[in-house]
Amino acid sequence: MSKHPGTYHDIGKKARDVLYKDYIQQPDCYNYRWLDWSFRLVYKIKILHGLSTIFRFGLPCQRSNRVEVQYRQNYFGVTTGISLARSPSLNLSGSFGNGNFCVGTDLSFDTAAAKLAKYDASLSFNTALLSASLALNDKFDTLKASCDRTVNPVTNTVVAAEVVHRFFSNQTTLTFGVQHSLLPSQLMKARVATDGGVAAMIQYRLFEALCLTIAGETNIKHINNSPKLGMSLTLRH
Repeated sequence: MSKHPGTYHDIGKKARDVLYKDYIQQPDCYNYRWLDWSFRLVYKIKILHGLSTIFRFGLPCQRSNRVEVQYRQNYFGVTTGISLARSPSLNLSGSFGNGNFCVGTDLSFDTAAAKLAKYDASLSFNTALLSASLALNDKFDTLKASCDRTVNPVTNTVVAAEVVHRFFSNQTTLTFGVQHSLLPSQLMKARVATDGGVAAMIQYRLFEALCLTIAGETNIKHINNSPKLGMSLTLRH
C-alpha cells in the first residue's frame, strides 16, 4: 500500500466518487427553455516532482474559478489556493499520514469579511477489507462518516455508504451506492438515501479521453417534484 497520503480532498474520495461523482449536480447553470447547462474546466500543470499548479474555471458559477498550488511528499500533502472573484477567498489545506492512516484539515479565509469562512477536519483508515473516513464540515456542524469496499477489481465493482448528521437541525441521512462495469468502456452507478433520494447513471468512454454520461435522479418522498435527467461530455487528458 502506498505511503503517500495524497491531499486533504483525497480523504474519503473513493466513497464520494461512488456516491456523487458524475451525477446531476448543477447548483449554478444557464437556463434555456427546458435545458440547464454549465461548463467546467480543470487544467493541471506539473512544475517539479511533487509540485503542481491547478487552474479551475466554471461558467456561469464564477465562484469556482480559482488557482491552486499543490505540493506532495512521502508523508504529507499541502494545497494552497485563491479564488478569482471580486472578493477573493484564500484556502489552505493539508494532510499527514501514510497509506493506512491519514489526518487533515481545510481552512478558508474570506478576505472581504476578514474572517475564517470554513474550517473542516478529516481522518481516514485504509485496510485490505475496506476504507473508512470521518469528517467534521460546515464549521463543525456536520459530521460525515463514509466507507467503501472494492468487491471485484476486474469489473470495477465497489460499494459505498455514507452517514451525515447535522447537529443544528438534528437530521441524519444514510446513503448507499454501488458501481459496476459490464464492459471496460462502461460504468454504471446507482444510489439511494433515507431522505428519499434515488439516482442512477451510466457512463461510456467514447474515445480514450472522451466520456459520455447520462444520469437521472428523483425523490420518492416528493412525488410532485419532476425527476431530473442530465447528460454531460467530459474530456480528460
